[in-house]
Amino acid sequence: MSFCGRACTRVCVCVCVPRVHKTSTIMTMTNEPLDEDCFEKLAKLRAKVNNWQCEKERRDFLRQLYPLISNWEGPYPNLLAIFARGEIDAFLGESVLASTDYHREVAPLLDFVIRSGYTDDDDDDKEQQRSYGSKKSSVYRVTPVHRARAKYYGTHNGQNLVRNLFRVYNCYEVNYRDAEGYTHLHVACEFGCEEIVELFLKLGRVSPDCLLRGGGGSGDSPLHLAMKRGRHAVARLLQRHGADVNLANAEGHTALHIICKNYSDAKYAEKFFEIERELLDKNNNNDDDSPAPRPRLRIDARDNEGRTPLQWAVASLLPDMVDVLIDNGADLASFVFPTESYLGERFKSRNKISYCFRLRLASDALACIERLERRGYELKRDDVRTIQNFFANHGLFEKTTQQQQQQEESQSNWRDQEEFAEKSREIMMTPSLPLYDLVRLRPEAAAKRVAYEDYFKFARRTDLWDLPEAPRDACLVHLCEIMSRRFFRASAIDPFIELTRNRLPLLCCDLIVDNLKNEDLWRICLATATEIT
Repeated sequence: MSFCGRACTRVCVCVCVPRVHKTSTIMTMTNEPLDEDCFEKLAKLRAKVNNWQCEKERRDFLRQLYPLISNWEGPYPNLLAIFARGEIDAFLGESVLASTDYHREVAPLLDFVIRSGYTDDDDDDKEQQRSYGSKKSSVYRVTPVHRARAKYYGTHNGQNLVRNLFRVYNCYEVNYRDAEGYTHLHVACEFGCEEIVELFLKLGRVSPDCLLRGGGGSGDSPLHLAMKRGRHAVARLLQRHGADVNLANAEGHTALHIICKNYSDAKYAEKFFEIERELLDKNNNNDDDSPAPRPRLRIDARDNEGRTPLQWAVASLLPDMVDVLIDNGADLASFVFPTESYLGERFKSRNKISYCFRLRLASDALACIERLERRGYELKRDDVRTIQNFFANHGLFEKTTQQQQQQEESQSNWRDQEEFAEKSREIMMTPSLPLYDLVRLRPEAAAKRVAYEDYFKFARRTDLWDLPEAPRDACLVHLCEIMSRRFFRASAIDPFIELTRNRLPLLCCDLIVDNLKNEDLWRICLATATEIT
């Protein structure tokens, strides 16, 4: 980071070389004689372009420019001696958008522009921004920064490209906006450019709450975008600079909704609440002349579907997040369990679910139920049916079909396979119970020795992959079965008695239910629900 060569009150991200002005033509930024051949070739290339609006001419220019800059000899030129600013915009933007080779074309060209000392410093735009004062947060202009966002969003090279583009487009007094409503600040937040975001917030006239309101836009704020992309440092920076955490996007999602929909680690929610408490305490300790007090976080805010962050935490199967929300004041009294339409929604995009991941789904779902019940929530019959259908839809039942029985016989019982038996003795479910012993217990006995929390932790272990594949998959399905046995049995006993019209003694009902698989118990509940309907 350095100050520009001429008198300037703002800080810019520039290469540490003297600035060159429009008056110098053949001299370089170091006042050394320029290699005439390279300079003349560049000037001749520029002269061939008659219309910068023509895509073919821009691409023809770039095809000849790439080899020239890769073989450039001597000091770097003053680009403004050859090109107008709009022309530099044109070929940089075309390179970013059209090139198929980042490392051989885009990166070297951008490096060449940076080394030349060129920075985009439009006094007209800055004057327009000043004339509006705080009433106008952006100026319409599509720059290569916007092009990079369109082409490199979610790619490996995107962050480096955007960071380097901001070394050229380093005027933080102007927040350029494209037709879709994306501003430079939005792009910096999405790509995790923390230092750029800080410069916009400190030096520019940029609100941390400028919304993305292009045609059909998402209405996302910079904080929303940073959180959606997992840019935690940027999100914390925005929060500390006064970003409104209660602001909702077009879907009605606040920052807390996004955390509960997208984040697996509850630590981010804990940090989010910690910063809010710090800001509230700081605000409360200020004098009466301080700005308007920071509004309290609306922890039970509802989105356009009427869903709260707590509902999304349960729907996303995040038991630790459930605890954090309730600890910080989420209202459990008005809580409504997620419906089947969005329970586990974040997993629907997966084409294939491994058996290890199925164990995680089952353990996470049951752990969420346990956390809610521990805080006083009572499951309703519709809630139970929603959870049961989730198990059925994600293949979390141990099958009892004739085909599977034949397959198990051909595998000579997966529990007794030599390699599986050896390795399962080394994997401990609890400090006193190895996996080898657990898979041999009756479900009722396993329920007494292993809690949902144990399965929740066990499902995240990497040594499960050390087990041989075929018996491992059978083992994981069996673990789903015995882990959820207590839940399915408790939810099926009353429906079973209803189906028998109370004609069987309770002891007989217990014996029959004890010998059924979870899938059978689920079907009993379905049958009862159908009769009631």
